[in-house]
Amino acid sequence: MINDMVSIITACYNGERFIENYVRSVLSQTYDSIEIIFINDGSTDNSAEQIKKHAGEFTQRGIVLKYFYQKNQGQAAATNVGLSHMTGEYFCLFDIDDLLEPDCIEERVRFLKEHPQCGLVRSNVWRISEDQPDKRMHFLNKETTEEAWIFDDLVDNKINAFPIFYLYSTAAFYKIFPDMQIYNSRYTQDVQLVLPLAYHYKCGFIKKCLGTYLCHDDSHSHKYNSVEERLELWRGWEKVWLYTVENINTGRHIRDIYLTKIKKRFLNIKQFLLLELLWNNIDNDIISSRNYAIFGSGDEGKILANMLLKKKLNLDCFIDNDICRHGMRLYDKKIVGLDEFKTKFSQDTLILVASDKYKSEMIAQLKANRFDEGQYIYYKKFIFQFIGDCMEWN
Repeated sequence: MINDMVSIITACYNGERFIENYVRSVLSQTYDSIEIIFINDGSTDNSAEQIKKHAGEFTQRGIVLKYFYQKNQGQAAATNVGLSHMTGEYFCLFDIDDLLEPDCIEERVRFLKEHPQCGLVRSNVWRISEDQPDKRMHFLNKETTEEAWIFDDLVDNKINAFPIFYLYSTAAFYKIFPDMQIYNSRYTQDVQLVLPLAYHYKCGFIKKCLGTYLCHDDSHSHKYNSVEERLELWRGWEKVWLYTVENINTGRHIRDIYLTKIKKRFLNIKQFLLLELLWNNIDNDIISSRNYAIFGSGDEGKILANMLLKKKLNLDCFIDNDICRHGMRLYDKKIVGLDEFKTKFSQDTLILVASDKYKSEMIAQLKANRFDEGQYIYYKKFIFQFIGDCMEWN
C-alpha cells in the first residue's frame, strides 16, 4: 500500500463516448497522488483505443494508468480485478459516465485523514440528464452529521450506494475483505462494497457537491424497459442485498431484522411491477383523462409515473415532503411541496398517494391540509379500479 495514493477503479463496457470527459475529469483533480485502474469489460467499441491514447497525458500529469482487459463478465467481476491490483491508501469506484469536481479527491482524502475512525466518506453530488447536461440538480440523498453510522439509512433506501458518492479507506476494506474481493454479481458492484463498510465503520459526510452522476436511458441500471426485464433486475438486486447482509459479521437476531426489512422492500416493488403487467393490458379508453399528481418520489412513485406516462396520461407533478427535493425534476416533472401544489395546480388534479410504508401519514397530511377525499386516492386502489375489484386496499 502506497501512503497517500488514491486508486481510481473504473469498469468500462462500451463507454467510448464518455472517455474524453472521464479523462478531463481525472486530469483536473487538484490531488496529485493518483493511479487509475481501468478494466475494459469486453467492450466492442473503441473504448480501448480511446483510453490508451491519453496515456501520455496521464504520465505527464504524474498519474499512473493500469489497463486491463477481460471478456465481458459484469461490473463486479471487473471491480474485483481493480481491487486486486490497487496500491492506494484510499480508493474509489468511478463509473465511466460520471464526473468528479476538481477538488473531489483532495476534499475526501483530507476528511479521512482528519477522521481516521471513519472507514469511508461520502459527499453530496450533482445529477444531470444526458439530454440536458448543462442543467445540474442536487441528487436526492439524505444528509447526515459529519460522522454517522449510515447502515440503517442504506437499508431503508434513504442514502444511496452509488460509487460517485464515496471514497474508501483501503485498510478498513482489507479488514473486512482480506481477500480483497467483493461478491461477484452482474447486477451491481455498489451494495456489496458499501454495506459491510457502513456496518463496521462510521461514514464521514461532506455537504459540498463533489461529483456529478449522469442519468441516461441506456446505462446498465436504466436499460430495462419491459416489466419482465425490470422484474429480473429487481430480483438480481435483491439477491445481492440479501447475500451481502447475510454475510456481514453480526448477531443472528440483528441480521434477521435487516433481512426481513430488505425482503419486504423488494416484495413491495415486485408486487407493484406485477400490477403494472395487468395495467399495461387495460384499454386506454376506460382510464380517466383527468390530470394526476404523484405524492411520493421514491421507488413506488417512479414506477407509478412510468405507468401513467406509458398510457400517455397527464402527469402534472410529483409532491414530496422533503424540501431538499422541491424544484428538482423526475420524468421531466417538477417535485413540489403541498403548499406549492395548492397554489399552482388545479383542484381537479387527482393526487395518487404512492407509498405503502407512509400511506397513513400521507393521507392524514392531506386531510389536515383540507384536501377533499375526492382529490386523492391510494395508488393501488386507483389501479384496481381498472383491473378489477379482486382485492381490497384499505
